[in-house]
Amino acid sequence: MVRSLKSFLKLDSLRALQAFQLFRFGSLLLVSVVFPRILPGKELVGFYEKLLFIGGVSTSFWVSGIINSLLPYYSSNPENKQKSIMANSVILLSLLSLVVTGILYFSSHLFIGEHYDIFKMYLLFNLFSAPAFLMEYVFLLRKNAKALVIYGIAFFILQSSALII
Repeated sequence: MVRSLKSFLKLDSLRALQAFQLFRFGSLLLVSVVFPRILPGKELVGFYEKLLFIGGVSTSFWVSGIINSLLPYYSSNPENKQKSIMANSVILLSLLSLVVTGILYFSSHLFIGEHYDIFKMYLLFNLFSAPAFLMEYVFLLRKNAKALVIYGIAFFILQSSALII
């Protein structure tokens, strides 16, 4: 019993990635609970939810597609080629993020009303969020479980604090 519990609690890269995902969604859950209590009007909560939806629709399919194709491709190549694969992935995610952010900027009049200042901050976030999604997979592919958990905790604290502040 103790041995199986020890093996269950042993931190490996996959468990660290699962913990990171818990931190990410925990941060979103915390913000979703806190926002209605601290924001002056329910309209801003709805605007935040709209931004989450726009971000999910405009980025999730291509970010997850690139990352899901990167994982087996990276592992099946020799170590000397892995660095260039990772660099190309960062460049590709950055360029696509720039294109999507530009499209959102130029089409913002279709879905953004009076909260344009908040939307400009969101565009800045959107520009850097896609390449940042790759970071947890860099830790996973390099089998650095401890760094991934530390990154997850820092991500939880910083994202929750930034959104609440």
